[in-house]
Amino acid sequence: MWQHDAQTGKINNNLNHFCIAIMKEAWEDLLRRLQANSIDIEEGPVLRWGSRGTGTSVYFRDPEKNLIEARYYETKDDNEKCLLSS
Repeated sequence: MWQHDAQTGKINNNLNHFCIAIMKEAWEDLLRRLQANSIDIEEGPVLRWGSRGTGTSVYFRDPEKNLIEARYYETKDDNEKCLLSS
């Protein structure tokens, strides 16, 4: 999960990114809170395919510069089932 530089043995502390899936109303509230706190959205809103189908997502950074993806799915079924075979 963490990037590792084999030549120097240095490990970067931050993940590439992580994704949270939330209901549409909470996602919309999150966007308002990001805007109210002057937190830049780095990408989105965009449609992306993931483990539960296609959802709408945005990317932003937390205070430690970790990249976070917040996503919602349109239908209730998409919020409950995983489409990946794992």
